[in-house]
Amino acid sequence: DPIFENGTIRFNQGLYNGGGLSLNMDAFLSLKGVDIHDNSAELGGGVFTSWAYLMMEEVHIHGNQAIDGGGIYGDMESNLEMTHCLVADNEAQEDGGGISLVEADLEISRSTIAGNTAGNNGGAIHCQMYYGEPGSISNSILWGNYPDEISAGSIAPEVYYSNVYGGYAGDGNIDANPLFESVETGNYHLSWEDYPYASGAKSPCIDAGDPASAYDPDGTVADMGAFYYHQETVTLIRDQSEEAFKMFPNPATHSVQLTADETIQYVQVLNLAGKVVKKIDINDLAGMLVVSDIPGGIYLVRVMYAGGNISTQKLVRE
Repeated sequence: DPIFENGTIRFNQGLYNGGGLSLNMDAFLSLKGVDIHDNSAELGGGVFTSWAYLMMEEVHIHGNQAIDGGGIYGDMESNLEMTHCLVADNEAQEDGGGISLVEADLEISRSTIAGNTAGNNGGAIHCQMYYGEPGSISNSILWGNYPDEISAGSIAPEVYYSNVYGGYAGDGNIDANPLFESVETGNYHLSWEDYPYASGAKSPCIDAGDPASAYDPDGTVADMGAFYYHQETVTLIRDQSEEAFKMFPNPATHSVQLTADETIQYVQVLNLAGKVVKKIDINDLAGMLVVSDIPGGIYLVRVMYAGGNISTQKLVRE
């Protein structure tokens, strides 16, 4: 099967269909790591398919223009699969700023469709289906497309565990600003300014994907969107002594008292994946750690002393 990897398709103009790429009549193609940008055509400024099968992985389709289907136009029994793909800043004079489908099946996972524009309907996706399967969208982001995100008739894509501007029915879907790094410069990576602390500076798309999906490469629950946020694993350092600090009670339901012979600078609570879930400053020989705000389970309490030493003990939160 033909594969096109790590290439660029740009600055092309199609007379009718597929400014950058056109697949027809039982054609099959797999794209991986391909950048398709600044192309134009009547249908499918970036990509056009008809009676064809197209698989796309880590493909970026951006800055393309068409009458219908600014980024992609899928026509007549085509099958398109997209994973870890970005469809952004494309423009259609009529329908489907990002993607336009006419009796074509589309499966999207872990992708971002953002900043696309249509003159009529379907800023992100315009779908005309009268029979067949509706397709699906999962672990993805549809955000900031104009005039709407999804335009469809009686058969519409199933959407789940995705972030859709304005909301969309489906399990696990959310409607919240994804906190992209920089929309102005076309950077659609997720941001988390005060990592690893959970706050309003953490993108709501991080760890918000389908928990049954394959984990992200960093071992955490799937993120929504084309670019996962890599969470560094916290390296644990063995105790300096068998009992460098005292922690009571353990197990605990509400709080524990920490005492030590050396000034405790701060305390971190980590889950068994090594992710910091809580941090408090103490700067004293003793302090109170409230644990009622974390779920029940087994955790590691790591103490950083003013002198630079570190010690860790297991805590059971009942």
